[in-house]
Formats: sequence, structure tokens, C-alpha cells
Amino acid sequence: MDNSSSLIQVHIKIKNCPVPVWRRVVIPTSYSLYDLHTVIQTVMGWTNTHLHGYFIGNVLYVDKLADWEDGVDEGYEDERKVIVESLISKLPKQIMYTYDFGDDWDHEIKFERIVPYKPNVHCPVCVSGKGVCPPEDIGGIWGYERYLYSLKHPKLKLRREFDESYYDVDFDPFSIDIECINNDLINVGKNVSGNTLLNV
Repeated sequence: MDNSSSLIQVHIKIKNCPVPVWRRVVIPTSYSLYDLHTVIQTVMGWTNTHLHGYFIGNVLYVDKLADWEDGVDEGYEDERKVIVESLISKLPKQIMYTYDFGDDWDHEIKFERIVPYKPNVHCPVCVSGKGVCPPEDIGGIWGYERYLYSLKHPKLKLRREFDESYYDVDFDPFSIDIECINNDLINVGKNVSGNTLLNV
């Protein structure tokens, strides 16, 4: 991608999370929604082991190549065919991304602004953020709230229940390692067609 290519700053936030969890990243506007999904999974810290989808207006966009147990509804659109650039004629613009249709982790995705290009800086890149991703399969917002409460009250039976499970009782909901996130994003950038360089 040359220096005429567009880059966009995107804010990703888990909606209604009891501890704020958000990331600000820069991606090429040539990314598909599927490429953006890969970035979201990486920067938030999810394991990409559940289905996901984007809600844009009244339309649900999904990965039609994913393993849908009951097949894909014909009314769903293919996220791999939607390019970010086609969504951002007017900024800022916000859409919704849901990960794990069960725990229902809703993410507010806001396309904030076009970012100038500069050589020798890799993209996609995470430029800021807050909070660590909740554990997978914790039971959504309600389960995560119970988990955080158990960490603050180690003498309660609830804490013992979590101790006996696979959850990390030394979990720190406020930790974040942006350098580590960006190291992981290097591999993401190599595996999508929109990989480029930028200035932030």
C-alpha cells in the first residue's frame, strides 16, 4: 500500500462492562469487516473461539465461512464483502460488533478520523487502551460482575467456586500491555490484504 492509501482511527469499547475496556487502533480503510474482526480479537484479547457479527442498522453481517451449527440465515450479509472505506463517508460513524452469541459481548465500534500516512511504522497498530479483556465463557456482563466481586471478597463461597474452576484468581482487570498487543498485530498485518505503514 502506498502513501496515498487511507488509514482510519477506530475506537473499540466493550459496552456496559463493569470495568472500562477499550482500545484505539489504526487500520487501513481497505480492510474488510472480517479483517477488522481479526484486529478486534487481537487487541481486545479474545480467543476467537466463538461466532461473531456486526450490526449495521437493521442488518447483521457475519462470516459466512464460519462453522454455523444450524447454517447461516439467508438474511445475513457477508462481512468479508464489506470494506471499511464503504462505511465511512461521514465521520465519526459507529456500528456494533457482538462476540459470542451466548455471553453476548457487545462492542461499540466508532470510526473516528482519517490518519495521515508515514513510512516505517507498521499498521494495524494499537495507540492506546484501558483494561484487560474479561475471561472467555465467564457468563457475559453478569458473570463478569460476579467474578470481579469474588476477587474482592476471597472469603465468600463465590470466590471458592471460581477457585475450583479454570479462572485466574489473580486476574487484574486493569492491566494492559500495548507493546505486547502491537507485537501480536504484526502477524495480523501480514495475513490481511490491507497491510500498510502509518503515522500516529
